[in-house]
Amino acid sequence: MGRHTRPNPIPAAHAQAWDRFFFDGAGSITTIDVVVSDDFPQLQITDAFLSGDQFSVRVLDGGSVVEAFDCSVPTIEGDQIGDDYDAAFADDRWSSGEVFISARGPLTIEITATASPFGGGGAGWRLTEGDDPCRADLDGDGELTLFDFLAFQNLFDAGDLAADFDGDGRLTLFDFLEYQNEFDAGCD
Repeated sequence: MGRHTRPNPIPAAHAQAWDRFFFDGAGSITTIDVVVSDDFPQLQITDAFLSGDQFSVRVLDGGSVVEAFDCSVPTIEGDQIGDDYDAAFADDRWSSGEVFISARGPLTIEITATASPFGGGGAGWRLTEGDDPCRADLDGDGELTLFDFLAFQNLFDAGDLAADFDGDGRLTLFDFLEYQNEFDAGCD
């Protein structure tokens, strides 16, 4: 699972409009072609309409995974919110997630519905302004410590693609080496 935060809602001037997508139930995959620019490098995904659906997301450059994350687990099933994506993204009753996309240009977003208690539904995605977080700070405390190494090892051992630091879609020794390089480089 990638790092997920639930920030304050982003003003419309700092984000593209939400685009709707529909899915046919657990296991269905939605693909969306986008062009990522320096102006809007942050991808946000949120469930909407009825709570309970959940998603796993991969961002692909050609066939290579450049980012991957799992959206949050919704805290309730069956609440209604309609297509108010800003409200759904800010509410932990709906599955949501975001990631900074380090690659630029034409990319493909692949969204897999991992849970769908109603056999399908609708959700939204958008690109927003965002800053490149320090990827090596995996515990999110603003410092690089032994606990970040342990968090990386736990992700790797769990087979979580958030540990895919070299972006090849697989977990290998090279991910450990890339993580160590980013850790050694430090964060601004």
